[in-house]
Amino acid sequence: MNYLLIDFGASNIKSILYNSSEDVLYNPQEYPSPFLKQTTIKKDEIKVILNDIISKYSQIDKIITCSILGGYYVNNIYYSWKCSDRPNLPKNPKCLIGGLFDSKIHQHHALSINHSNYTKEIDLIGSYQNIPMFSSLGDTECALKSIFINSTELVLNLGTGSQVVTHKNRFSFIPSGRMFLVFEKFFKTLGKDFFTDLNQITLNQLINSTLTCDLNIFEQSYKFNSGGIISGILETNFTYNNLLSSILKSYINQYKEYIDTYKPTKVYLIGGISKKLPIVQLYLKYLYPNIAFELNNTQYADTHLGLVNYIKEYEHINNRG
Repeated sequence: MNYLLIDFGASNIKSILYNSSEDVLYNPQEYPSPFLKQTTIKKDEIKVILNDIISKYSQIDKIITCSILGGYYVNNIYYSWKCSDRPNLPKNPKCLIGGLFDSKIHQHHALSINHSNYTKEIDLIGSYQNIPMFSSLGDTECALKSIFINSTELVLNLGTGSQVVTHKNRFSFIPSGRMFLVFEKFFKTLGKDFFTDLNQITLNQLINSTLTCDLNIFEQSYKFNSGGIISGILETNFTYNNLLSSILKSYINQYKEYIDTYKPTKVYLIGGISKKLPIVQLYLKYLYPNIAFELNNTQYADTHLGLVNYIKEYEHINNRG
């Protein structure tokens, strides 16, 4: 059975084909997300994107997707979590992809918008280009589904937003990729390539950086007060390199309170930031030499690996007789 897996993320849209009979993934594709430049999107625009993705694959038997959380449709317009002036929540809200069909919203999306009427099951929600389409799940939940942790382990999911997950608890809205994009936009006006330069920061520079940055620059951030702060500026230390090193150091240091509290034996690093900035793992290893920090070193997105695990559960349940 060939499943087309699509992750409609806030920064990128990622697709791949999964053959459940052979348990293999192949032909990964990636495209910029429309939410990099806009906070809303029309259903017709989603269909254009979906059509383009499907056209790049052959022999698709079924489609299953995940998408960003916290948004919903009103009058054929999807208002993402980034939208600051959304209309009131409708009686029967729909997620980004589920909104193309007359189906009940899945639990992943419902809970993110405080809606109580939802389904917990993965169901057939309709047909698109004569291909059966299954429930659209939440991208965060799919990333977390890529691994299984025990009571002595912890997960740092570093994506557009970030979460810390233990065996029993979850902490969300910790500044991550969305925050980095704000700095990228600012430094671009100065002719700087923020992400390229960020990747050039060495461990020694990170350790010795001297500025302190409050990165809670969005009202949704878990420690938002009145906005972000850069402190500790002196006439001798306010350099571009020290600022970049300090932003990165302050970013990683956000997670120390959770590691110190729960004292895990192993920490799983998932999400796009973990892969794009390998120094995150290096610095954490420096801070905690007795803790194992495990990175997804495959070419596959964590969300796709999570969708595979959901498919395996679905096929097991439905083939059990």
